[in-house]
Amino acid sequence: MACDISLWILTPGQQHARRHAGTFSIRDVEFRGQTVEMDKCLNIDVEMLPSIQPVQLTRGDSQVPAAFVWLALAAEIWTTQPPRRRVGRIVIDKQGMLEAGATHAGPARWRWVVQPEDVETVERVRAAQPSSPLYFDVQVEGIAKVIDRQSGQTADIVTLRGSGSQLSIEHSKWDRLLGSLGYGTSRSLAALAGRGATDHPSWEFAEKALAAARTHHRAREDYDALRDCLSSLEMLVTAPYNVASWKPLLTALPGQKATGIAELLSGLATYCNKIGHHRDRQRRDSDGNLPPQPLDHWEADLILGAMQFVLAHAVRLRLAGDLTKSPPSHPAERSPPAAQSVPPRAAADEQVGTAP
Repeated sequence: MACDISLWILTPGQQHARRHAGTFSIRDVEFRGQTVEMDKCLNIDVEMLPSIQPVQLTRGDSQVPAAFVWLALAAEIWTTQPPRRRVGRIVIDKQGMLEAGATHAGPARWRWVVQPEDVETVERVRAAQPSSPLYFDVQVEGIAKVIDRQSGQTADIVTLRGSGSQLSIEHSKWDRLLGSLGYGTSRSLAALAGRGATDHPSWEFAEKALAAARTHHRAREDYDALRDCLSSLEMLVTAPYNVASWKPLLTALPGQKATGIAELLSGLATYCNKIGHHRDRQRRDSDGNLPPQPLDHWEADLILGAMQFVLAHAVRLRLAGDLTKSPPSHPAERSPPAAQSVPPRAAADEQVGTAP
C-alpha cells in the first residue's frame, strides 16, 4: 500500500541537476464517511518526509535550510496499463498541503472522489490482470514559495513535480472500498435497467447476493462464479433449475405468464447448473476423468450480468406477493446423482456434486 512520491524542483534548462524538496508518503487509502459536494469519497493518508538533500539558502556567511510552502497543489491517480486513464479526482485542502523541506510534516488527508465511470475503468484493468494487485501511478505537481525557515522571508517561487513508486491496492480491499462507496454492479449494466429498476430494493438485494460471484468472475474463476449465481436462486426455491420449483409459487399470475417466468428462471439456473457445476456426462480426458464443460470468460460475464436482472425480477415478484415463499429444505442441494461436478477453484481435486 505505501507509496512514496519524491518532489523535485523544476528548473528550466537544468534537467540533469534536479534538487529534491521532499517526499509525499501515502500510508493508506480508506473510507471514513466523508463527502465532497455530496459525493462519498475515499481518504488518502499522507505524510511529508524530509528531503534526502535539503535545499540550503545562503544568508551572509552561513546557510539555512529552505522550506517549501504550497501556493497551489494538485494530484492525480492514473492506471498504469496503456491506454492510461485517470481514476477519479483528488481534492486537497489547505491542511493537505504539507510543508516540504528538511523536516517531517503530517499526517494529513487527501480526498479521492471515485465516480461510477472510474470504477469501470479499474474493472477493465482487473480483467486484464486478475491475479495481481491493482497498481496506480500518483502524479503530484504544484507551485511553492521557497522561504527562509528562520526569518520566514520568501526567497523564490518554484514549480515542484512528484514521481515515485506505484500505489498498490489488493483486490479484496478495493472491493471493500467500493462497497463503502455504495458501488455494486457496473454503471453500464445498471444503465440498461433504468432508475425504475435500480432504485427498487430488489436490485440492491441482487447486487449483494451476487457479490461473491462477481469476486470469482474478476479472478477469472468462472465455474465458481456460475455456482454462486445458482446459489443466489437457491435462496428463493429448492432446485431452481426445475420449472416445477417455480410454477406452483406463481399462482397469483395468469397461467401463461407464470409459465413464462418459471421457464425464464429455471432456464438460467439450468445453464449455471449444467455448465458451472457439473462435469460432462460422457466425454473423458486422457486420464479417464470427466472434464468440465467448456466455458469462456465472456460467457460467464454475460451470464453474471443476466443473473443480476433475473434475480432482481424474482425478488421483486416475491416482494409483491406474486412469488410465494417456499424456503428450500436443503439450501446446498443440487440435482440428483448421475455424474461428477466441477470442483471449486480452491478445491480443484475434490468431487463436490453430481449432475441430473
